[in-house]
Amino acid sequence: MARKNRSDGTHVSLSYSSDLYSAPLAYLGQNSNGSYNEKQVFTNDTIYSVSLDNSDQARYLYYKVIAGAQVLGSTPSGNPLDASTQQLWFHRVTSNV
Repeated sequence: MARKNRSDGTHVSLSYSSDLYSAPLAYLGQNSNGSYNEKQVFTNDTIYSVSLDNSDQARYLYYKVIAGAQVLGSTPSGNPLDASTQQLWFHRVTSNV
């Protein structure tokens, strides 16, 4: 999260989070090496938000306004902020170690 103090005593904050969820679709059997094969579906959940507040001002009334977007996807988008892209990069790096 990034937070910027403004000259009028308010703050603007930007934040994002990304999670990757998986669920089995079908059991495909057992390999010759004894491991199990399952077909899986992946869901990428990314949330972007911006907020404005006056929490540091010495007043009787405080406010916080938040606006955001939630992006759900089941295919890798290539966006470096998505957990699915980060997972692909992680597997590429660790498979070469």
